[in-house]
Amino acid sequence: MPWASLVIFDGQGEERHRALTAEGPVRLHEGEDLAVVRRRLDEPWANRHGAVPDWAAAFLELLPERVFSYCSSGA
Repeated sequence: MPWASLVIFDGQGEERHRALTAEGPVRLHEGEDLAVVRRRLDEPWANRHGAVPDWAAAFLELLPERVFSYCSSGA
């Protein structure tokens, strides 16, 4: 199964900064499998963002096995 990492980082240099990484296998949803996932996710997405994107051809689902978070105290 393919493996991926997601890194989210805020701040830089001497200022306070924080980071989050999540790593694990990735499941690809496309075709009929994508339709099943969309039925589950479209309503919450529309409620939060107002519209459902019609351009998505596939959905990647990260199944985290390792998660790390960090927050510096800053200068």
